[in-house]
Amino acid sequence: MNIIKNSIQFLKVSTKEIFVLILLLMGLAYLSFKNFLLFHTISEIIPITISMIITLIAVNTYKFKGNNSLSFLGMAYFFVGSFDLIHTLTYKGMGFSLIMTPMFQPNYGLWRDIWKVHLY
Repeated sequence: MNIIKNSIQFLKVSTKEIFVLILLLMGLAYLSFKNFLLFHTISEIIPITISMIITLIAVNTYKFKGNNSLSFLGMAYFFVGSFDLIHTLTYKGMGFSLIMTPMFQPNYGLWRDIWKVHLY
């Protein structure tokens, strides 16, 4: 019974937190119309951070669990986050896009290829 009570208390969110979340989402929506490159970078950094945190948790819990499957999933999330980071850095308009394209072709679209790899 105590576990259920604690989980219900965990799910309670104050109106102040909901208001801040709505303001952040409205700010991101406004930013997407004004400066799409900054919006894209911010919206891609969030899942990159989450995937790296999942990797750290999975790798550091190996000694407690002794199970290789959780470490495997953590490493998979590391590679997903890495491809997502490369996609973000090579997006059109970013500084790395000319450096990482083959033969310095400005219209190559490496960001699109990395995005496809990141999805699959």
